[in-house]
Amino acid sequence: MADERSTPKTWADNHNQMEYDTAYQKDLLPILKGIVLDLGCGVGMFTKEIVADKIYAIDRFPISERIYTGANIISAEKDLTEGFSISEKVDCVVSTEFIEHITKEDFLKLLNQVKDCLKDGGIFCGSTPNKVVPTTNPYHLYEYTLEELRDILQTKFKKVEIYDNGFYCLIWKAQK
Repeated sequence: MADERSTPKTWADNHNQMEYDTAYQKDLLPILKGIVLDLGCGVGMFTKEIVADKIYAIDRFPISERIYTGANIISAEKDLTEGFSISEKVDCVVSTEFIEHITKEDFLKLLNQVKDCLKDGGIFCGSTPNKVVPTTNPYHLYEYTLEELRDILQTKFKKVEIYDNGFYCLIWKAQK
């Protein structure tokens, strides 16, 4: 897994802020309610924006380096390629700019756990670069096309929406 998001400065230097603000603010934040699991939260650039009853934030980065605070946030330091566990079912799992940092095989394994931790009708949503315009980012282990990601998500979820937000950033919403 990569260190691209190891500090807020590094993260901001490597991304088009407008692209990600649009994806997160407009497309993802409005659906994050109830109990939320933020997988691959990095230092917490997105976690700090989520308004939910409870947020589980999991990533391999040290908790001491994360930039969010809140009594409703439960942090765990874990390499997600080794799996994860939480104590309850969640309403929504979100993963922003993370899946490209793990192998396709690890993503497929992770999807089984994502589906298992969601409540019935729960949502798995997130964002990732669109492989149609490769980022050439050395920290990206696997990038997806819209069609490829849709096909993968449809094997696990009953309803899948996926689109390019206009900035070559794929946004997905998949319902259990």
